[in-house]
Amino acid sequence: MRVALSAALCLSLAAAAVPAAYAAPAQLFYSTSNTSIPPSQSFLLGGDQRRPLRVIGTNTGPVAVDVAAVTASGETLIARVAPGEGFNAVFPRETTARITNLSSDAVARVQVRFSADTSAVGMRYIGPGAGTAD
Repeated sequence: MRVALSAALCLSLAAAAVPAAYAAPAQLFYSTSNTSIPPSQSFLLGGDQRRPLRVIGTNTGPVAVDVAAVTASGETLIARVAPGEGFNAVFPRETTARITNLSSDAVARVQVRFSADTSAVGMRYIGPGAGTAD
């Protein structure tokens, strides 16, 4: 029942909008984060996990965000998520989920639920003013 409820709460994009490699199977969630992302910054989730990381998110703020998968070999855009829309993706092991605020003057807000123990998943911000370069 919890998986069905989580899927219902997420306003998912059409399946064709998410690359097949990042399509999400059913899985239970361990953690939820309501995250504010400053203008022009990115929120990074994961990267060192030993198992795939499933993330379901909803853009609860006033501006669009990009969701991408980042590996040592590059970045793959998964979705551009407008306010009120959602995303649902699996990030393979050692892949970082990157949620980028596309606005240069407004704070983005997203709610993310993810399938990993928080002690094993890193979270941080990058970009202008975050203390680390993009």
